Amino acid sequence: MQIFRIFKNALIYFERSTEIFFLNAKKIFLYMLLLSAIMAIPPTIAASNMMQTFTNNFATVAERMPDFQLKNQEIQNDDIDPFIVNTDYVTYAYDPNNENSQNQLNAINANAFKIINTKDRLILDFADQSYGLNYTDDFTAQQQKDLFTSMGHFQWAYIPIAFLIVTFGQLVLVAFIALLATMFTALSKHSRRLKLKFSNRFRLVVVQLTVPAVVVTIINLFTFFPYHFEIMLLYATIQTIRLMKRIKVTIL
Repeated sequence: MQIFRIFKNALIYFERSTEIFFLNAKKIFLYMLLLSAIMAIPPTIAASNMMQTFTNNFATVAERMPDFQLKNQEIQNDDIDPFIVNTDYVTYAYDPNNENSQNQLNAINANAFKIINTKDRLILDFADQSYGLNYTDDFTAQQQKDLFTSMGHFQWAYIPIAFLIVTFGQLVLVAFIALLATMFTALSKHSRRLKLKFSNRFRLVVVQLTVPAVVVTIINLFTFFPYHFEIMLLYATIQTIRLMKRIKVTIL
């Protein structure tokens, strides 16, 4: 396929990058989508690992959650001592005597999603937002446990959904970098010499994003690379100017 051939040439044969001149707008978009999908691999892996850990945390909480009894919409189990379960992303507190303050729980894990069974209500706390749900007569501990048990089952269907979302975000990033680099290349004397239209310079920039996109992706598989935006912008701008310098104009 033409797009994949240009992708291979962009990695190996710098001088063949001008092939992208012959791609229409639809194929340019598909090429950018290809780069975005490649760049989306590391964050998708990280997101899926985080979701799996998050769901495992809920499973742990569900296992430790006590079978408390309610009477007059209040917890009545005096034989179950208060306790706290702290995991990576979820902190659960069984607090029938209202002994634990938010500051105490924040000291344990400030960034966690907090679930607290107080004497008369269930509290959900996350990112400084707290929601209290009063117990009702038909509410049972088993219902709450079943809810968090269901949240503790990792769904593999989340992975393609996460991949699509991340790919879209990377596509916006690639397009923004390409637009900036295209504007910067307009300042080059070689752009003026060739009298290239914006769309032609944009094509050249897009293909020059191939190498940094692949390199950044490989690095991000092992560690987080914080300056990929700047590196991709700088590389694409410099390489596009170098490529324009090589293009010769023949006057017949």
